[in-house]
Amino acid sequence: MPVRLAPIAKITRLRTHQAFPRKRLFTQLDHLRRHPVIWVSGPPGSGKTTLVSNYLDARKLPCLWYHG
Repeated sequence: MPVRLAPIAKITRLRTHQAFPRKRLFTQLDHLRRHPVIWVSGPPGSGKTTLVSNYLDARKLPCLWYHG
């Protein structure tokens, strides 16, 4: 059986070098890091992907990125 690989767009994290840091939301995410998984939800275009990508960059955290 052939091996199926995920498309690169599904596993490549957005890089946002010019985005505005959301200090209040970063602090909330800092407090939630004691949990093994954090779920971020909101309407389309609300900045979820940008927030999480910026947070990971700012805190220099490793991650597994999958965009479903």
